[in-house]
Amino acid sequence: MKRLMMVLLLMCIPVLGFGEFVTNLQLSTAFDGYNYVRSPGDKGTLFSISDHLSYEAALSPRLELGYYYGNHYFGVMGSLLRMKYSGKIEGDILFEGKTFTKDSFVNVNYRFDSYRIYYRYSFLKNDMMRLEGGVAIKMRDASIALESGNVNAEKSNIGFVPLLTVRYELFLSDMFSFLIQGDGLAAPQGRAEDFLFALLLKSDRFTTQFGYRFLEGGGDDKEVYTFAMFHYLVLGIDYRF
Repeated sequence: MKRLMMVLLLMCIPVLGFGEFVTNLQLSTAFDGYNYVRSPGDKGTLFSISDHLSYEAALSPRLELGYYYGNHYFGVMGSLLRMKYSGKIEGDILFEGKTFTKDSFVNVNYRFDSYRIYYRYSFLKNDMMRLEGGVAIKMRDASIALESGNVNAEKSNIGFVPLLTVRYELFLSDMFSFLIQGDGLAAPQGRAEDFLFALLLKSDRFTTQFGYRFLEGGGDDKEVYTFAMFHYLVLGIDYRF
């Protein structure tokens, strides 16, 4: 067994030598678009968090580590999103078996963390553009917590979702390019879309990103109904080595 592992390691060394590692760090400011929730999905009260409660824009970090080998790309990504809402509600809300009464002041903590594994293939690559497509596995770690005085309730959920992923880069000059990159998939029980539109400024091994991202989607079942959309102003940086 040790000899087999050593042989596999020696076989991987030249492969890694011909490849290229890339890291991407994004620090984004997230804004609420809409946010609807009902929990349980078949018995709770459907209400809009963003229509009736105020919120503050939140910092949302995102880190991706990837490896290019020829036309193949392998990557892992993690992103964090935490939004806080507060205000008086206009009607009674039944959430996770707890009743939040009309005109009571409610605090809502919304969390949507996402972790993904990527594989993409470069279908087109020339001096003008590069087009990649592939698949991703997404793990969401989400929760919605309501608090009003002594009444507290929280709904958390961890789930896995397959996605299609695409990356299109249009080279404008030696220094500038335009990027569209995103993941998405729709099914009867829900959908997910996460797309970035960015201007890239390249300098040696560093690439700076200035762009806009939208994240939208949700699910509908007996356990929970939730659909939300968020807008991001994105500042990111790539480093290749």
